Amino acid sequence: VITHEGALKAISKMLTDRPESENGTDDADGYQTPEEISVADPETDEERVFQLHAAQVRDEERTYIGTAVILNDITEIRNLERMKTEFVAIAAHELRTPMTPIKGFISMLAQDSDDSFTAEERQEYYEIIEQNVDRLGRLINDLLNVTRIERGVALQLFWEEVDLTQLAESVLEVQRGMTNTDKHTLHIDPGTGPIRATVGKDQIEQVLQNLVSNAIKYSPDGGEVRVIIRDEGEANTILIGVQDQGTGIPESAKARLFKPYLRIHNPKTAGIKGTGIGLFLVKNLIEAHQGTIWVESELGHGTVFWFRIPRTPPAMDGTTADACSPP
Repeated sequence: VITHEGALKAISKMLTDRPESENGTDDADGYQTPEEISVADPETDEERVFQLHAAQVRDEERTYIGTAVILNDITEIRNLERMKTEFVAIAAHELRTPMTPIKGFISMLAQDSDDSFTAEERQEYYEIIEQNVDRLGRLINDLLNVTRIERGVALQLFWEEVDLTQLAESVLEVQRGMTNTDKHTLHIDPGTGPIRATVGKDQIEQVLQNLVSNAIKYSPDGGEVRVIIRDEGEANTILIGVQDQGTGIPESAKARLFKPYLRIHNPKTAGIKGTGIGLFLVKNLIEAHQGTIWVESELGHGTVFWFRIPRTPPAMDGTTADACSPP
């Protein structure tokens, strides 16, 4: 039984607007243009969008006896369309952000015809340009990989044995060059020695870059960002965590964290920019390693993202597997 006022009005309009043939009878193929209505979910108070389809029902003599109405819940479709529209705008902004210093410092260096900059200043400017080129490259890689995932193309890896501790330290070193180090302390858990595993090096680096970058962004008041790496011995797995002392994640948002284009609305982080694809990509990169990822967080008390991957790929046969990007 349909009781929602908006739905009843839409159905009534469909019946009123029912097309008729030239002799005054209903069109034998009387389908109505779909109507959309918004309904507040009584349990969550969230808005849901329904599409109403109507078609005339006739008896064997083609006499009109009623209208059949079908309601389809298209909330997720509309939400995805909205998020994709927002994503395009945000992605354009994120792409422009590193371009500004690249263009600015190149222009400064090109106009320095009288060599007024010292060698140290030039080196500093070159490093800033390089950092922003790398940032731009990472963002483009993220966008390309998300496109592959959404097209159903499997993420592919070039397997190689790497020291995960050293890899994590190199990621932290890059982030230190882009972060206000007076507010954040970035380090690997004390006492962590070399821990080797056979992984897609570029992809695990991409995972760590995304998680560490998020940890910094979502702890705007600063604090410690810690990378934890554990060899789980006989289990033949490696456990890695990225911990911050930031704003935390609401319990209601945890189940949606790894969906594409999602931005968690929090007054404390409202001004933080991002594409909303980082965690979606991270999850798929970990799953490409036949691993798992999860989050532990309490609002106002920081967050830890954990992931567990095999030390050696289960089907490792010495050949090169597919890769997300060319070597």
